[in-house]
Amino acid sequence: MASSRGTTTLGDHDLPPCDVEARYSKKRRTEWTGYYAHLTETCDDDNPHLIADVQTTPALVSDFDRLPTIQTALANREVLPVAALASGSA
Repeated sequence: MASSRGTTTLGDHDLPPCDVEARYSKKRRTEWTGYYAHLTETCDDDNPHLIADVQTTPALVSDFDRLPTIQTALANREVLPVAALASGSA
């Protein structure tokens, strides 16, 4: 449904008209309309922590749902971790 400001509404939340993939999301006390950045970080005790992968999705996609795609990207670069931890809520 279009609002008087030219934006599309989803429930009580306005979505930008120029970006049809942007979505409203809430995680704990933080609310936003847009996207979610999925960051994969190395966590070795004896080495620096490095960002190994970054993926951007609509805000409704959780880390848990994105995990197979992230694992494939890491495998393609031969940097799969021994263990992976992921947030299960968006």
